[in-house]
Amino acid sequence: MIRFKHWLIVGLVLAGLVLAGHGWGLNNGLFLDDHAHYAKLKSLDWSFRSAVDSARLGIVGHVLDVWNRYEIGLRFFRPIAFWTMKIEYTLAGWHPAVMHAMSLGWHWLAAMLVAALAFRCVGKADWAGLAGGVFAVHPGQVACTYWVASQTELQVTVWLLLATLCYARYSAWPMPLFGPRHQWYEGGNLPPSRPRWLVPTLLCFVMAVGCRENAVMLVPVVFLGDALFRGLGAGNLRQGLRRLRWGGYAGLAVVVGLYLLVRWQMLGGFPLPGRPYIITPGEPGFWPFVFDKLVLNMLAMFAFIPVVPLGGLTFFQARPAEFYLPFVGIVAGWVALLWVFRRRPGLLLAFGWMFLMMLPLLPVFSSPHHLYLPSVGLALILMSVLGLAGGLFKEGGRAASAARGLVVLVVVILHGVGLTFGSWAMGWVYGASTGIEDLALADMRETDPRPIRDGDHLFFINIPMMAYYVVPAFEEQTGLRDLRGHVLTFSPSPLLMSQPSRVEQIDEYTLRVSVAGEPYFAGASGGVLLQVMGLERMPTEGEVFDGGLYEVTVEQADERGVRALMFRFRRALSSPEYHFFLTSRQRMAYGLVFQGGGATRR
Repeated sequence: MIRFKHWLIVGLVLAGLVLAGHGWGLNNGLFLDDHAHYAKLKSLDWSFRSAVDSARLGIVGHVLDVWNRYEIGLRFFRPIAFWTMKIEYTLAGWHPAVMHAMSLGWHWLAAMLVAALAFRCVGKADWAGLAGGVFAVHPGQVACTYWVASQTELQVTVWLLLATLCYARYSAWPMPLFGPRHQWYEGGNLPPSRPRWLVPTLLCFVMAVGCRENAVMLVPVVFLGDALFRGLGAGNLRQGLRRLRWGGYAGLAVVVGLYLLVRWQMLGGFPLPGRPYIITPGEPGFWPFVFDKLVLNMLAMFAFIPVVPLGGLTFFQARPAEFYLPFVGIVAGWVALLWVFRRRPGLLLAFGWMFLMMLPLLPVFSSPHHLYLPSVGLALILMSVLGLAGGLFKEGGRAASAARGLVVLVVVILHGVGLTFGSWAMGWVYGASTGIEDLALADMRETDPRPIRDGDHLFFINIPMMAYYVVPAFEEQTGLRDLRGHVLTFSPSPLLMSQPSRVEQIDEYTLRVSVAGEPYFAGASGGVLLQVMGLERMPTEGEVFDGGLYEVTVEQADERGVRALMFRFRRALSSPEYHFFLTSRQRMAYGLVFQGGGATRR
């Protein structure tokens, strides 16, 4: 039995790792989806309907319009998570820095629960702390600790870990779970279930499904656990099935059924967004996409390769050798590890957690925060690898002790320098990305010569995708309302406008935009932008699109991309409610004034 002082030491060590790896995010402010969530949580009441509506993201057509006004809306059912965030914002006085501190608190709690699950797996406090440490400072966790919107991932992980630990007591799983199978139950007699632990299991499961949709995967995870720890030792299939906890499954099934019913009523069905957010099974290329997404996730988790949204997967798909060969090496490592653990099948629970929690998100676009929940299994797997080298799974002895000391030293260096520095470096990259949005906001305030008023239209030329939420962020800073944002062109790069471009006023209603170097819609990120705008192929010369307030004509284009566009507005470019902002190599959102037949820059 682990003592309180052991947990205290583990908790203090994990707190230090969390602060060292992720503490730089405390002053990171709000970014992307955060602005939409912030505005809704602040304006809506405490009702259940408001908690559901707070999770909705309008994206295209709501945050910013694009040429053909193609609507993409993401509708989620996460009332528990958004009620929790509303409570946090209220207690924090609506200060983002306090919200980031609460995110670190959630992350620390999740790491402690990973350590608790690891302790149940190996029965050793120091090795359990190792698993919690791997989870705490894995560089892939940065998106969840730096991005307030990802608190839904932090919360669902906490509730699912609590539910799993409670279920393990309900179903009387043996200790240690990673021990030899023949030692699990002496004489083959299974201990009776503990019904009182089913109630907290179901309560934690209710909280989890109210945070994120993938929480429903707890059901196959605990079924796998029962199959391993109860049914595997049976003499035949019928006896193994009788050993499973069918009453517990019935309770979990009731929760899932009620969840689906309430979700269907609140969202009016089961709406699914289209590309590029999700690829449905009936679409061409579904299975290759799912497999490549799995490969990318494994490289991110085991090889610490960053997951870059909007084109990262396409980048690797164009380099098959660098993409698939490391994955083959990872799989070979899995096979070797499972062979070594063939008499300790409990390790399959860690692999099952990792793959099952990842499964619902494989058809969804790549994003680093999707790997937070599966990385619980990763932490247990890496702990088992280091445990093998350190003699954890052997009887005592001088060789084992010496090896263990060496591994502990390596782990200390790995945590203190390697993974912690990796998390810090990833946080720096994330902070630099948020700085793009901050620069755009500053330019909008400083360079637009005319005051912006409620209900005005803001037109952006060459805006980077990382500044996509600049309009709701501007509303938050200025107190203005009902501003309508419109994208005339996106930057060829999602981060910066690195190519020279030119804006020409043709007449009172028409302007021309051209770019030199990398064209619009080029490369991996360009393909994603085409999907965002609802275009199935590259626009061709002479093609015309109706943008609502304007008409856009493709003037110059080839197979690589678009180089020149003509925009003819239905109202004069100098209309007082129109504001134009240009992203260039020098400024992020420079105000343009159209008057007297030409474009004047200030």
